[in-house]
Amino acid sequence: MAAFRLRGSKSHQRHEVGSRCLVACTGKSLLVLYGGQYSGPGSSTRGCYLVYDAAAPLLSTVPPPPQSWDLISIGVGPLVLRRQPPSSSGSGYLLAELVTRPSRDLPDAELYLWRSDGEPTPQWVKKEVRLPRKVCPEAGKHNFSADISFSGPGTEDTLCWVDLLHGILVCTSPTHDPSFCFIPLPHDCPAVPMTDSSPCRPHMDELRSVACVGGAIKLAAMVGVLEGWSLDQFRLSTWTLSPDLREWRLDGSFHIKDLWATDEYRALNAPLRVPICPILSLGEGEDAVFYAVVNDLELRSILQGPILVRTDADFKCQLSLLHKDRAGLLEVKRPD
Repeated sequence: MAAFRLRGSKSHQRHEVGSRCLVACTGKSLLVLYGGQYSGPGSSTRGCYLVYDAAAPLLSTVPPPPQSWDLISIGVGPLVLRRQPPSSSGSGYLLAELVTRPSRDLPDAELYLWRSDGEPTPQWVKKEVRLPRKVCPEAGKHNFSADISFSGPGTEDTLCWVDLLHGILVCTSPTHDPSFCFIPLPHDCPAVPMTDSSPCRPHMDELRSVACVGGAIKLAAMVGVLEGWSLDQFRLSTWTLSPDLREWRLDGSFHIKDLWATDEYRALNAPLRVPICPILSLGEGEDAVFYAVVNDLELRSILQGPILVRTDADFKCQLSLLHKDRAGLLEVKRPD
């Protein structure tokens, strides 16, 4: 574990750049922050990326891509991966931004790459790319929007942008000849259409999670919520994507009603609630280990006279859930 403290200089304060920092992405002991007023393509350029290498330790700055105010990010933000082999300084990394422009429609896009070991000096390199048709807008379909990004499996550079509603956009050989493919999620994880009665995109991070674990891409999902199943049919399931990125294999699944029936759950005298926000463990050697939380909330309406000002939520109970598919282990406990 590492920690550091950031403080804006007087010149930053004088030019109203500010010292605000937002986490942009992480990857293998690398932490990328948005610094100043910059918060990714399409935002103010009065700021930069801050890349912290916890293994070095080293903090470096990266300017926004050229003309970044005219760019639209494909989703959550940048993606960072450590170069293999690393540079002589031991801190080589690749920072990537996948973007579009208001003047151009998908599948046309631009991939911006920053190599910290670039010669003679690091700089942004723009590559014109075409994305698979599966990520293009369609009537009655929510647009592709990456919820998660990470470096994929394999020895070559592989970049993954995950839309937890639709699937995974994979880029191979980004620094040479970028090639993209789209991997839909398993059939048990369907997308919901966009309708006049339900125009908003679901909060997918509450229901699904994807990560690269032990050299393979894994998915954890709460199945049945979007499908409109009855509560006792809900189940938590995990899958592993085949090495050729063509087929999902079901690792394990258990019904929520079985969770509620365990002695551990009953002993906690907890309400019958559906777990949310599954998170896959990134620990090496662990097989489909994921975590989720069970919340019991009490909602309170805050009024000013007859006007509803806001609704506050108080935690009455919170449980953490751990599940290991191979061991068939299920643990439920209250957080310390």
